[in-house]
Amino acid sequence: SISEPSKAELCRRRGVRQMSVKSDVFILSLGQQVVFPAIRTSITIPPQTFTELVDFCEKHDSTQIGVLTKKSSTSGSDELHTVGTYCRIASNAQSTTKVGDKEVSVVTLSVEGQARFEVQNFQQKTPFPVATIKLLQEKSDTWQSDKVKAMTQLVQQSLMELLNESAQAAAGQGGFLRNLFGTSKRARWPASPSVLADMVAAGLTQLSVREKQQVLQTFDVETRLEMVVDLVKKAVEVQRLSTEISSKMKTRSEDELRETVLRRQLHELQREMRKLKSGGKGGEGAEDGEDGELPVEDEEEEE
Repeated sequence: SISEPSKAELCRRRGVRQMSVKSDVFILSLGQQVVFPAIRTSITIPPQTFTELVDFCEKHDSTQIGVLTKKSSTSGSDELHTVGTYCRIASNAQSTTKVGDKEVSVVTLSVEGQARFEVQNFQQKTPFPVATIKLLQEKSDTWQSDKVKAMTQLVQQSLMELLNESAQAAAGQGGFLRNLFGTSKRARWPASPSVLADMVAAGLTQLSVREKQQVLQTFDVETRLEMVVDLVKKAVEVQRLSTEISSKMKTRSEDELRETVLRRQLHELQREMRKLKSGGKGGEGAEDGEDGELPVEDEEEEE
């Protein structure tokens, strides 16, 4: 009989090198955010969660945490994805923000993504999740294949196109992508195709949480690059359509404003003509019409 492939074999097929297994890892769960490896990210958490995190890290003498994103659910359950990012806490800052009419204290963590991981099991889920995880890292020798190189170039070309489209759009569009990669004239590309795919997914603000999670849990670099190319191309089309609509709206607004000014000028001219007629002698000014008004159509044609 044919046996099922082991997890090690599945990892080999996906171009993933198994790394160490870590236990007693504090799991930070996020609702509307996905964190990627090799990227520094800011995460906002409640003070209670921060207190639990600090106590746990001090107890285990560690600044490493696992970050998982919650699955989207209409039932309101807090079920988590099993693939996340292993991070180092770089810094933290406390501030206040307004929620409705109330000011609420929050803590912002700055974390550095280090590696993907899969949850092996949860050691506890309350009052906060703690898990045993397996760190994963792509095999760098797969980056040199012709397919990966070709897909890397395609991602770069598609991203350059998006940066060009964003540059022609309103100010502020594509700002995060420019912070990551520079401008279309002076782009900065990471050496790793894996990091490139992750940076693009992190920088595309148009992507949903679900789409970003799909990129994160795609271990094979070639497949991930293909996925990112499709997502960038969709973003280019959306940006192009948005720019076209904005341009049409601007042109329409300018036309409406021009028409309003012309009508106002015509109205003022007609009023002056009536004044001339009422104050003139011998019917002067009546040659332009019985009531002293200029023909509207002729005036508009002259304008």
